[in-house]
Amino acid sequence: MHGRKTVSTGALAATLAAAALFGGCRDKATTGPSHVQSKDFASALRSVSGDQQLGAVGAALSQQLVVKVVDANGLPVEGATVTFSVRSGGGSVNPPANASASTGLVSSTWTLGTSLGANKAVATLTNGFVLDSAVFTATATSGAPALLTLVSGNTQTGRVGRALAAPLVVKLTDQYGYVKSGVRVTWTPGLSSGTLAGLTDTTSADGTAQVTWTLGTVAVPQSASASVTGLTPIGFTANSQPDTGRAIVVVSGAGQTGAVSAALATALSLRVTDQYGNAIAGEAVTWRDSLTGGGSVSTVSGVTAADGTAQTTWTLGNRAGTQFLRAKHTLSGTTFNFTATATVAFSEVFAGTFSVCGIAAANQRVYCWGAGDNGQLAKGNNLSTSAPSTAVYLPAGDTLAGPFVQVRQLAGGRSQFCALSVARQMYCWGRVFHSASVNVATAQQLMDGSQQQLFPNIIGHGEDFGCLVDLAGITFCTGQNYSGQLGNGTLISPAPPNYTFVVPAPGVAGALLYSRIAAGRTHACGMPTFNAADATSRTPRCWGLNNTGQVGNGTLTFAAVTTPTAITLPAGVTGFDSVSLSTGAQHSCAISTAGAGYCWGNNGFGQLGKGGAITGSARDSVAQAVAMPAGVTFTNLSVGDFHSCALTAAGAAYCWGRNDYGQLGDGARTSQSAPVAVGGGLAFRSLSLGELYTCGVVGPALIPGAPSQSAGTVYCWGDNVFGELGNGAPSNNAPLLVPTRVAFQP
Repeated sequence: MHGRKTVSTGALAATLAAAALFGGCRDKATTGPSHVQSKDFASALRSVSGDQQLGAVGAALSQQLVVKVVDANGLPVEGATVTFSVRSGGGSVNPPANASASTGLVSSTWTLGTSLGANKAVATLTNGFVLDSAVFTATATSGAPALLTLVSGNTQTGRVGRALAAPLVVKLTDQYGYVKSGVRVTWTPGLSSGTLAGLTDTTSADGTAQVTWTLGTVAVPQSASASVTGLTPIGFTANSQPDTGRAIVVVSGAGQTGAVSAALATALSLRVTDQYGNAIAGEAVTWRDSLTGGGSVSTVSGVTAADGTAQTTWTLGNRAGTQFLRAKHTLSGTTFNFTATATVAFSEVFAGTFSVCGIAAANQRVYCWGAGDNGQLAKGNNLSTSAPSTAVYLPAGDTLAGPFVQVRQLAGGRSQFCALSVARQMYCWGRVFHSASVNVATAQQLMDGSQQQLFPNIIGHGEDFGCLVDLAGITFCTGQNYSGQLGNGTLISPAPPNYTFVVPAPGVAGALLYSRIAAGRTHACGMPTFNAADATSRTPRCWGLNNTGQVGNGTLTFAAVTTPTAITLPAGVTGFDSVSLSTGAQHSCAISTAGAGYCWGNNGFGQLGKGGAITGSARDSVAQAVAMPAGVTFTNLSVGDFHSCALTAAGAAYCWGRNDYGQLGDGARTSQSAPVAVGGGLAFRSLSLGELYTCGVVGPALIPGAPSQSAGTVYCWGDNVFGELGNGAPSNNAPLLVPTRVAFQP
């Protein structure tokens, strides 16, 4: 591009004169010296290249600015000076000036400034003054991507599995902060961080790119990133919260088994999560929405912890068997049922006619089962039950909360039980033996205030009467006395609930102290306290009805024996063991000091065990030797209404007598007049006999006189019409012929 020439008239004249001198030809040789140079002929500039370019701000244009210096005839001029300069847009040219080559060409590199848009540069031909100029233009665009920045969308909080409220936005610029459009951006979610809607994008006109982020389903801090090739990636984080849905599950504690009135080993635990299994903290849980069987929980109402769980410890109530607890998640109202089997381990068991009571080893409470028609189970009603259930409670208490009777000894009768408490108080329930008997379905303290000084040590229970031995060995009886069964020398029953001395009274000549008392249906026997100086102290005394020889004094009479009478010792027997004396409906038994069993009284079912044929009218008023199995000696003997059983030192059980309901435990239903081994091979430490059944405790030997014993396992066999076998399944006329474990034991 040519500018306007600015040549003066003086110079023009000089030029024309020179031309004439040289004949108008620059290349013809001259014959003399000359001061005219080639550059002096430069007259114009022509633009060769570099105009109207596009280039990045701050960068050199790809084409150099090139001009050509020519003379008036358009021929190239060498050595002419051309100056380059930037007129607008900033930037620079290099070199800023140069001389034309032989071709007349001159070039310079144009580096744009840092402003976007139009730029201008000028090339100027000078020779002391401006001869011509050429103008160049360029448009500056943004530079190479240099910086990726975070615009918005970081550190949001959202629900797992859902899209965040705002998109993730980044912006791309060059090194001068000018936005870059059309550049590829790659979006990448972190581990367990959900999905991004479109993993690639290009920057828009404003240099931004964005994406929608749907969080992953795990409630943990989540991450995502945006990246452009060659640049540092941009990271995003999000706080994820559990979803609004709720899933509640039982973590632990269901279906446990534990001791009554004791804390279960494993805590009850619920876990609250969302639909994806994420833990939810702070959710309210009510643990005692309902509770059956008594008991308590360590935390009634609580909230879930950081791991979504809430828990409590369940202490079972005193009811043996299945107990129930219902927990509730407050927000949803969802309830959860926990069940537990409460067990009770017994130290001893005591049989009544058709009812059984056991003493719990852990706390000396009393649990009863079997017939309850006269309140003899002490549950506040007259219902029967086929397994241990609730403990006997004290007057003014209740069946779930107590307080409960704690006992050291029990005695069962036809329709009642009496207990000697740990504090040596007397409690009775059922058809309590008064002169006017009444049914009492809860434990009643039997002695009035005037008799608290008795402090019982041993108790015995008959059909309608009972006896006790105090700590001094003095014996007292109360209840019905129509057969002289109170042993007070009369047939008069005392006013209830007073006790009367078994005569002779203490201090009277011939008065005895007793170490044991046993009460039958209408007779009783006592074992005198051992006195080494008195050989008769090893001879039992009996009194009451003697129609079948049950008093054992060598006579058979319907006349009542109203005072204690020594039994007639069999030939060769010098005395009996002090703790083995036991009485049935119409017979009595004891173990001699030599370890042999002896029985006297009714033998209609072979219950005396002497062997031979069984005849319904058989009876013996003198103690008869039990037909002992070869090599066997007995250490313990127990008597039921019509059968008898004994234990060896090793715990082997033998029974004899009536067996129509399998009460002998030998697997048959045939009565036996001599001992037969109880089936099952169990080693018993004690036995207790009812009318048509037998119970025993398997376990370590008992500690004499101790109120608390180690736990054993109770087995029963025989008749089960009223549930007296305690196995949870009463059966009419379907007795169990071998020992069967009582329910709800550990």
